[in-house]
Order: sequence, then structure tokens, then C-alpha cells
Amino acid sequence: MLSESIITGARFDASSNNYKESEIRAWLNCDFINIAFTEGQTDIIQTVTVDNSVNSTGYNPNVNACEDTEDKVFVLSYRNVVNTQYGFNSKQTIQDSQRRRPVTDFARATGALINEYGIGWWWLRSPDYDNDDYARIVDQMGQADLLKKVSDTRPGLVPALWIQLSDEN
Repeated sequence: MLSESIITGARFDASSNNYKESEIRAWLNCDFINIAFTEGQTDIIQTVTVDNSVNSTGYNPNVNACEDTEDKVFVLSYRNVVNTQYGFNSKQTIQDSQRRRPVTDFARATGALINEYGIGWWWLRSPDYDNDDYARIVDQMGQADLLKKVSDTRPGLVPALWIQLSDEN
């Protein structure tokens, strides 16, 4: 599942693009999950291995790629948002309406950038390949080829998660 909206404005981190150690990962898996979901709901959210490899970043080589993480809630990678199996356009520089996300009132109140159509920027977990304080974002046009300084609070968060509705296959 992927949020249809940008839920909050947030910086990626104070100084590093290491997703494993980032503020956004900690917020999603500690604060957000406990505020947004009941105990019964969190029980059906699966803990998944989140691919943070060089391949997920869209840059090869990438000295800033970090170890994979085990998370219930996460933000998408560059590879996720150019995956046609997920409904996205495979071209990063193409405007893609499937990647555009409206900004919630809460996100606007927490500093998320919003354009005249109510659309904003949102963080990806993919770091830049040579600057350790930049990470990828999806912009207001749905392009996935831009970078922002990790301390920038104008991009927002679009959480993703996997759920299991029953034990049956």
C-alpha cells in the first residue's frame, strides 16, 4: 500500500542521506505507526526487508547506499517509482501523474511545499551517489530525477507498507 497523499512535511535527516539511520525512517516506524494505526492494524502490517542497495538508488556506483532495513513502514526508492509493475512510468524525467501526490492540510502546516494545484514534493529513500547530504525526491510534476539537501523540510513523506489480510494464500 502507498499513501495517496503527502502526509507530513519532514526533513530526511539533519545531515546524512543514510536511510538506515535517518530521521524519516525512525519517525515512520516509531511515532507514525503508533499514532496512525491501532494495535490490531499494526498486527497485519508486515515487517519487510527494504532494499537499500546500490541498485535501488538508480546510481551505479553509489558509495552512499546503505544496508537493507527491516521495516513495517518505509518510503519508496528510486527503483520503486520507475517500476511499471507498480503503475509508474519507467522514465525518471517524464512527468508522471501516478507519481504526483497532493499535500494534506497537516503536511502543509508542517512545512511541505505545495503548488497552486495542491501538489508537493516527496522524499525517496535513495541517496545521491557522491554527496552524502542529498537524497532523491519526486517533484510536483511527478519527475523522479531531482535531489534535495537532506535538511530541507519542504519535501514531504508518502508512506508505504505491506499488509497481510489473512493467513490463506
